[in-house]
Amino acid sequence: MSQTGPVTTYFAVILKPVEGRDLSLPLLQKHAQHLAELDEQRRLVLAGPFVDSPLGLLILKGSSKAEITQILNEDPLVQGGVRTFEVATWLMADRGNNFMPALSDENSRQRTP
Repeated sequence: MSQTGPVTTYFAVILKPVEGRDLSLPLLQKHAQHLAELDEQRRLVLAGPFVDSPLGLLILKGSSKAEITQILNEDPLVQGGVRTFEVATWLMADRGNNFMPALSDENSRQRTP
């Protein structure tokens, strides 16, 4: 089964705590509002904190890492100095691609030892 239609580019974002900086409820509420806006724009796929780790995960749709970086630089947690982040391009494996997302030549080279 081959994938048909346009390929959506997804980005996985790991939110990391900044040592010595505490998360406040007002800042968390602003972050939630930011996520709601991304959801309205249909950029947010999923989001949430890990239960057994201080990290958080976002999956966003976008055109480039630069775009996603800009979105994260506008996040209240980042602007407030309580979180940093790492962005990685993510290939979703699902029924539509028979759980084998197509790797570009660049992605294949990065995964080859």
